[in-house]
Amino acid sequence: MSYDVTVGDRDFNITSNLAKFFIDFGAYPKELHGWTGEMVDERLTDSIERIVNTDLPTLKAYDEPSGWGKWDHGLKFLMEVRDACRADTNAVVEVSA
Repeated sequence: MSYDVTVGDRDFNITSNLAKFFIDFGAYPKELHGWTGEMVDERLTDSIERIVNTDLPTLKAYDEPSGWGKWDHGLKFLMEVRDACRADTNAVVEVSA
């Protein structure tokens, strides 16, 4: 299972194995459904700041043992979604899982 996020005409996808990572850093994709790009930009900017200020051992604990979901892939996903929202602040973000 994965999270499929659409911002305007851009699509993003990531494994739902990172749900705890996203929840703990305030960036759970399903919560962003229906928000504007501007709102998502603000939320994800805060979340990304928290992630980059977290020590590496704590972040690595979020890695899925199966290899299907690593914290750094989650961070990259959040940055890509944030950047798309920043570029299209009026877009309505759609999320399916």
